[in-house]
Amino acid sequence: MNIRYAFKRSLPVMAGYLVLGMGFGILLEAKGYGAGWAFCMSLFIYAGSMQYVAVDLLAGGASLLATALMTLMVNARHLFYGISMIDRYKETGAKKPYLVFALTDETYSLVCSGDVPEGGG
Repeated sequence: MNIRYAFKRSLPVMAGYLVLGMGFGILLEAKGYGAGWAFCMSLFIYAGSMQYVAVDLLAGGASLLATALMTLMVNARHLFYGISMIDRYKETGAKKPYLVFALTDETYSLVCSGDVPEGGG
């Protein structure tokens, strides 16, 4: 696959991630948490929407059970993303589990939006 084609297709997603990431940092700072929290949450929580929810859960003193249930509910849609890609990724070999795991709302839409043109674009 042509890297240039993939980069051009992912620019809008990257721009969105940058804006959402800055918003997350501002919200976290407003709740009294520093940059270390933002870094760790970005590293360990693989769901941008759950990062936003986690700020209020942390600030409100939510229990571990409440946090786990909320995480399950917020991210349940990813199960369906993964299931719908099993056939599409059938020939990716050892990469398949990661490709299914790494789907986000935005990457799912890019993957579903069409095939790579002949020659990679």
